[in-house]
Amino acid sequence: MLNDKLAARPLPGTPVGSFLGGAFVLCLLANCGCPGAASTDEPPTSASQQDPSPPGGEPQPAAADADDGTSSAPQGDAETLRAKPLLEGWTAPAAAILLTGEQHGHLEPCGCSERQSGGLARRADFARQLRARGWSVTGFDLGGAVKRNRRQSELKYEFTRDALNTIGYQGLGFGSQDLRFGPEKLYEWFLRTDVEPDFDLTSLSANVTFFDTREIGTPLTYRAANVGGVKIAATAVFGVSYRSELFPGGVNPDPSSLRADAPAEVLPAVIAQMEAEQPDVMLLLAYAKPDESEALAKAFPAFDLVVTAGGPEDPVGDADHVGETLLLRVGTKGKNAGIVGYYPDAADGKKFRFAVVELDRFRFGHDPAIDDRMRAYQEQLQAENLVEAEPAIVHPRGAGFRFIGSEKCADCHDEEYDVWKESDHHTVGFKSLTVAFAQASDDPSMASRVRVDRIHDPECICCHTVGWDTREVLRFESGYLSAEKTPQLMGVHCENCHGPGSRHVELEESADAAEADLLAERAAMSVTRKDAETKVCHLCHDHENSPDFDFDEYWPQIEH
Repeated sequence: MLNDKLAARPLPGTPVGSFLGGAFVLCLLANCGCPGAASTDEPPTSASQQDPSPPGGEPQPAAADADDGTSSAPQGDAETLRAKPLLEGWTAPAAAILLTGEQHGHLEPCGCSERQSGGLARRADFARQLRARGWSVTGFDLGGAVKRNRRQSELKYEFTRDALNTIGYQGLGFGSQDLRFGPEKLYEWFLRTDVEPDFDLTSLSANVTFFDTREIGTPLTYRAANVGGVKIAATAVFGVSYRSELFPGGVNPDPSSLRADAPAEVLPAVIAQMEAEQPDVMLLLAYAKPDESEALAKAFPAFDLVVTAGGPEDPVGDADHVGETLLLRVGTKGKNAGIVGYYPDAADGKKFRFAVVELDRFRFGHDPAIDDRMRAYQEQLQAENLVEAEPAIVHPRGAGFRFIGSEKCADCHDEEYDVWKESDHHTVGFKSLTVAFAQASDDPSMASRVRVDRIHDPECICCHTVGWDTREVLRFESGYLSAEKTPQLMGVHCENCHGPGSRHVELEESADAAEADLLAERAAMSVTRKDAETKVCHLCHDHENSPDFDFDEYWPQIEH
């Protein structure tokens, strides 16, 4: 097999505070900044329950090289997406190539909002639907699979590789964070899967070298893949424009361990090898910013297709012409998938048709194999206890500031406490991470969105418990550990918005606290309406998790 791969409260005297934005409930309820009406639109619950789209092949207009009509429409209304046929007007191509990249750790929509698109399970169903039409389908990914470099990131990278292989991808490039795992870890993953007979995904790079040798089997310089009788030669490069993300200051400290040559220096020889395969399609996966990718397309016109990194999150699906080469942007975070259809005998001479397809809830179900892999991933997070195992960080206010829970706040701030206690932040802030809650919900769409418990996932509990840095997904010292060890911190509490309360309580309960210290701490704990709107709520109610969140609409529901 290797040889085959090688071929190729408010405080006294201070403004009113807010409990709104420290963390969100799973943004599925009205108080969470999500659509007020429950969805009555249920996507297919599994790939096997979804009928494939109508098969292609009947007489259609001639294919064009870019297809706005089937492009992603992430801002479109739900009815439009529901009714939009998949790849309307496309005839069956000789080969269909899925093109993706810059997933940045988004394995699937977290379930916070019913409007969220994307996910590997839906992407797999996209590929299934195409194959059900009789299309020959493969896939290539730019890289950029992860956003960070921690143990959870490692698990995500392995998940992604396994999922891409399941979908039928044949090549995966490297992004900066991928390479920051280091050659030892990347080589370890290669060895694990290289002995699996059904694992056909290869890591590709023409300019990245591990251990100063190209003779260890990974990454492959290029790959020649046969897809329905169409030969596709594909390679990948890690661009100079992202070098500083990989090497601090742009200087490689140890080229003998991991080397990234300038793409322009290595591509001539690689292209010669690829052309010797006599391919029908030449593909370059350029993990580079658009200007650099465009320059590569100009310099190396042998490539029919160049896929670039650094493009918009939701591209419209246009293909830029660089001479005869198509420069493609396929989106980020796994919300969309690019697809190229190859039509060698097109009457108008345009051999390629391109679209970016939004992986929405209406047209795409969940592939059971990928869902099973997600359950195994969550079980691994629990087994390794990453919520507790990852090192905690000191809160910006200092090491002596501890989280104590909202019950202590009620001693003085009883009215404010009552407002919080009746809020969804308290009542379902933590429960909403469970399948049991989703299945008991009046919202019929929840059961399809929350398919696995997430109570051991740091990236979920950071907004559903107390004491985490929600942006960096790191636990503060004294932050939530587990339901058994820190039950007072489960859910969304006062301290999510006001910060750790230990020092405030100590001063208020002290008989000899200096007035200046009391006032200073009260001021530090205060959250004004403006603060809530501009500095707090968006930390969890962001565009991704609460796309319909309107501060002016939801503030009155928790104002105190």
